[in-house]
Amino acid sequence: MTVVVTGASGHIGLNLVRALVAEKRSVRAVVHHNHQVLDGLGVEIVTGDVTDMASLTRALEGADVVYHLAGVISLLRNEWPLVEKINIQGTRNVIEACRSRRRGAGLATTSPFLGRPRLRFGAAGTAGTARTGFSRAAMAVASRAM
Repeated sequence: MTVVVTGASGHIGLNLVRALVAEKRSVRAVVHHNHQVLDGLGVEIVTGDVTDMASLTRALEGADVVYHLAGVISLLRNEWPLVEKINIQGTRNVIEACRSRRRGAGLATTSPFLGRPRLRFGAAGTAGTARTGFSRAAMAVASRAM
């Protein structure tokens, strides 16, 4: 089973990657620029951008589960266009990339813009049953990070 983590070099993403590796999961870490924090963890590192569908399609190839943790935080009003681009459009792109996959992929996200913590898409991109549970690793990381 291949698990993809966007935002893998961020605080929550890195902790989730470590927990997934401890569970012996096959992890593909999607990073925008900085991947040094992931070196030595034994994960596949892929450069990607949630605003670029082509890079998302490549990053999600063969994924069974996707944890979408990429995001930008800013309190500055002039940075809202970037926050919106990454957090809203980027999340939409990840959802679309999961849905457009032939087999579909489970998707878990921390994005407050979705209104629910996890969506699962079935075969051929059809929306499946919404789930509220994360894996044991994700729940442990989320509870420690809060």
